[in-house]
Amino acid sequence: MADYARSYPKLFSPWQLRHTRITNRVVFGPVCPTWVRDAHEGIFTDQAVAYYEERARTGLGMIILGGQIRIVPMPVEIGAAGAIG
Repeated sequence: MADYARSYPKLFSPWQLRHTRITNRVVFGPVCPTWVRDAHEGIFTDQAVAYYEERARTGLGMIILGGQIRIVPMPVEIGAAGAIG
């Protein structure tokens, strides 16, 4: 048994996420959110599909796709000598 398997004994064990059984606990987080043909419709490019297909073949338990950018207006204050802070 590899050292990491001894350190994390549940890493390769299945788990339940509501009604879905996940084969192991290795999760690949979202990356490359700009690989879409249309930002409003979220259609992936062929490059993105190939990228995620390659990762799926490695035996990951879950791949999380997508992301969201939330722009929150920040108050701007003018301080001493016109400095913005």
